[in-house]
Amino acid sequence: DEVFEKDISDRKLILFTPSNNQVFDVYSILVTLEELEDADGYELQVASPDFGTIEEFVLDTTIRNTTFRFTVEPGTYQLRVRAVNSAYETAYTTVS
Repeated sequence: DEVFEKDISDRKLILFTPSNNQVFDVYSILVTLEELEDADGYELQVASPDFGTIEEFVLDTTIRNTTFRFTVEPGTYQLRVRAVNSAYETAYTTVS
């Protein structure tokens, strides 16, 4: 029997937190996602100040859960995340 991955490339990943232009007075950021059926994990990337003009690539990781906490230094950051499985990926959902 062959096993085929479900095509998730046309689905939209929902990012609950953080929201656009959110200002934090603490350096610990909580990312919360809606679980996407058929996804094996979520690729999370953080750049400063943004992905158009990257001065620092802060984080590039694959998470398996729908919540993830990380810390950053004071500054301006852009976060993006996409769902993945072994054959497909969604478009990035981006937050500034």
